[in-house]
Amino acid sequence: MVKVGSTSSVVHSELAPVHGLPANVTFLDLIRRNKRKSVALMIGMGMLVVVLGAALAAAIAVYGGGVEALIPSLVLGAAVALVIAVIACLWSFYSGSEAILRMSIAGRLPCRTAGPRASGG
Repeated sequence: MVKVGSTSSVVHSELAPVHGLPANVTFLDLIRRNKRKSVALMIGMGMLVVVLGAALAAAIAVYGGGVEALIPSLVLGAAVALVIAVIACLWSFYSGSEAILRMSIAGRLPCRTAGPRASGG
């Protein structure tokens, strides 16, 4: 039980604000950092798709035709996977956000340029 006149506080006291970034970081810096990370992620995912395509083609070649078809299958699988990865990266870069908005049934907000605030009254 807490005494009324005690020095311990029942209600929380205000804490110092938590800062995750230095004070000199601007929104433009954050946008640039996000774009760099996005490009690195797209390149990494593209390389992963190419490696998986090459491995899948090599596994199919070894299983079906033998070891002599391994190198051409690796190259062909990597080339096909590279084309698929480039198409997927371009699609996600240029219209990925639009697809996410469609999946969430989001729509554009109506543009109100002649409202009461715009006309000054």
